[in-house]
Amino acid sequence: MKPALIGRQLGDYTLVRLLATGGMSRIYEGVDKRLDRRAAVKVLDLDADSAESEAMKMRFTREARALAKLEHPHVIPIYQYGEQDGFFFIAMKLIEGTDLAQELKELKRQNVYMEPVRALHILEQIAQALDAAHAAQIIHRDVKPSNILIDLNDRATLSDFGLVIQPSVDSTYGTAFGTPRYISPEQATDSSLAVTQSDIYSLGIIVYELLSGQTPFDGKSAMEIALSHINDAPPPPRSINALIPLEVERVVLKALAKDPARRYSSAVEFIAAVRKGYRDAGIVADDTTGLGRTKALPPITPGVRASQDQRRAASRRQMRGGIAAGVVLLTVLALVVILVNLVGRSPGGTVGAAATSAATADSITTALSVLLDDSATAAAGTPATAESSLPMLWQETAAAILLVYDDSALTLVNTSEVELAVTGVELVQGEAQVFNGERIARGVLEAGACFRIRLQERQTDLPDGCERLQAEIAVRDASALFWRDAGSAIGFTLRIDGQTAAHCAAVPRGESRTCRAALAG
Repeated sequence: MKPALIGRQLGDYTLVRLLATGGMSRIYEGVDKRLDRRAAVKVLDLDADSAESEAMKMRFTREARALAKLEHPHVIPIYQYGEQDGFFFIAMKLIEGTDLAQELKELKRQNVYMEPVRALHILEQIAQALDAAHAAQIIHRDVKPSNILIDLNDRATLSDFGLVIQPSVDSTYGTAFGTPRYISPEQATDSSLAVTQSDIYSLGIIVYELLSGQTPFDGKSAMEIALSHINDAPPPPRSINALIPLEVERVVLKALAKDPARRYSSAVEFIAAVRKGYRDAGIVADDTTGLGRTKALPPITPGVRASQDQRRAASRRQMRGGIAAGVVLLTVLALVVILVNLVGRSPGGTVGAAATSAATADSITTALSVLLDDSATAAAGTPATAESSLPMLWQETAAAILLVYDDSALTLVNTSEVELAVTGVELVQGEAQVFNGERIARGVLEAGACFRIRLQERQTDLPDGCERLQAEIAVRDASALFWRDAGSAIGFTLRIDGQTAAHCAAVPRGESRTCRAALAG
């Protein structure tokens, strides 16, 4: 291994910091100064030409091609691959956070288990990544906790495809590859026997470890552990942690069957069965509401507003002095008086008064945010009145929400003439929630307005039916565009208040799609 390459440029990236070392490679933090983008740069450093070096080059190239072939929110994206001055390198997305191995280490230090809700949240993301790889005829062959990266928002990413194999084009001539504690029985015998269920077995070992605090097999040598995978039945995880539901134990042991044909056919099916076992035991809910990839999205930025709104925003910025504060308070007090009078005139006796009182509290809160908070006003639009502060519920209107999306942007359009409460709106892919309406200011989508998620580097026109852009999220990484067809074409589901409103197809590159919710009148 040659000295560290700090300060050297490989491709578009200047290496600024050594992050990790292992085997025949090192991982650096690199910076593309032209794009102002940081990356994790994996460098293969070979000192001499040899049969082993040639094999490593082939494996490294195979990893780069596999990453380039996969475009999935939970597979680490590749930015660049190349060879320069004898150094082969892959530039990938830099994940700020930790990995599952470090999480498990800390849990063991504290002598506790990971909460099932969080464990399922992580596992569901990795299961989706594995199924996407398998759909692309790619077998990872080294699924283990240290290859599961977790960012600061608990978004999980599958990394290190260094042992990847594509059965239709690759062969391994009987060599056993993998990490002993997580290797499948067939892979421990001969890596050429690896199948998609080999990755599911490795994922099963991770589930076993998350639930029990230890892997099923240990030993003094790699050979001893590998032989245990081949010959020994795993100890029932409930013998280690009695809190594991019986059905979950059955599911995990099925994933660890010696015969690949007796395991689950897909990773998502496996983890869904784990969730069902916990759900039936009353330990977790049926979905991942409040978790999921929405946490990894960047902050919402105000959308394009009419000139009247721009003038109002400018006026608010000029009112931030002592005199302005007094004016604001007087305005709020006046609004309170008006709203209180509205309460007094509310028909319907006690029930009507209570409902209007709640509306009044919401209106006062909205008015305060409009008068005192630039960002809230820019995202929410015109100040709320007693009427506009009560958005229509889905069951009270026949209006529909329209989704218009292509390979660079997805837009939610309120096609009705009233503003709609969208806190119950969620987009779901597989078992994971990828977006929910709570990301929209006040949980309201204004009449004729739209909300957009787009690739930061592209500007797109607003779709028909959208009179103005209420707000948007701009993402740098194309892998976050969950509606794109990344090869598996799994699409996504639009749910409203927990009920499926529409199934939306994935969109291929260069095309566009629309998807309309089927709402009751």
